[in-house]
Amino acid sequence: MNSQTFVSSLSLVIAASATELAVPTTPTAEQRELGLTSLRKTRIFQPLSDAQLALVGALFEKRHYASGVVLLAEGHPQPWMLVVLSGSVHRIKGTVTTDLRPGDVSGVLHFLNSSRCYATLRAGAPGGADVLTLPSEGFRGLLQRDSELCVVMLQSFVQDFQRRVCSSTRGSRVPALTSEPFDDPPEDSPAMPSPSPSCGPT
Repeated sequence: MNSQTFVSSLSLVIAASATELAVPTTPTAEQRELGLTSLRKTRIFQPLSDAQLALVGALFEKRHYASGVVLLAEGHPQPWMLVVLSGSVHRIKGTVTTDLRPGDVSGVLHFLNSSRCYATLRAGAPGGADVLTLPSEGFRGLLQRDSELCVVMLQSFVQDFQRRVCSSTRGSRVPALTSEPFDDPPEDSPAMPSPSPSCGPT
């Protein structure tokens, strides 16, 4: 094993164990409300009622990551989606780095379908990052117990999928669902157009 391979392997081992360094704690009511506000801005959660969102918010866990610590490593299983509470999180894909700020949501698609991480998430400097995590296992359990919530989430997912397919047929570049982020753009980004009637029934 050459030195480059060794360093790469060591990095993966460190990244895979990084989540063990952040012991989950119970968020405050204010922190939980920030998480719910962020979910309300995320397209796939918008159809949920306040009561349904409150059920989802009850699953939130708070975690702190020191500067430079890897939250999730690209290609590894993604056990939760997250909302940034404070500090910053770097989303790294190849040579492209995107900064996630307080209120930003990451990992919606991969969290829902238990796929592997699209990018590496690393806590920024200084001070690292506080995040709310929504465990996929707990969320799936909630969906199994609440059939109405399950139907609403399924309809929302299908509608968003249809929106992306219809946009693609009009020549827009739409992220592949299995390989790119499913998160909504920042509020100042142009919204993705709704499907036109020619795209089929909604």
